[in-house]
Amino acid sequence: RLLGILTGILSSTSLTFGGLCVQQLSDRDIGNFQLVFLRMIPHLFMASIWLIKTQGEKNKNLNALRTRDKLFNLINSAIYTSAVVMLVAGLRTMAGMGSIYSIMSSGRLVLVVILSRIFLKESLNLIK
Repeated sequence: RLLGILTGILSSTSLTFGGLCVQQLSDRDIGNFQLVFLRMIPHLFMASIWLIKTQGEKNKNLNALRTRDKLFNLINSAIYTSAVVMLVAGLRTMAGMGSIYSIMSSGRLVLVVILSRIFLKESLNLIK
């Protein structure tokens, strides 16, 4: 479980960095939208440290343990999905398919990412 959490957070931050770099190449500057994501990255690392710390604690209650596992999977999946949305939005903006605000406001991009995760047989973990 620890390796899964670390892998999810590292891949999410690398994807977010990739989306930010693509967006910066497209716009030649970093706006407020990108600064929000840059400020989120230290919080992601703090959240990963908190997840690892709380996961290491022993808990005798089996139901609480199962709930905690589902919470870890849900957080991992949400971080990964938002990072993929950021990367795809950056790529589409660089390709000249509209501004990043119009792409993010359309729900089609989020739907495409979620459906692609389902069809790639990566479970969303919140369906379980």
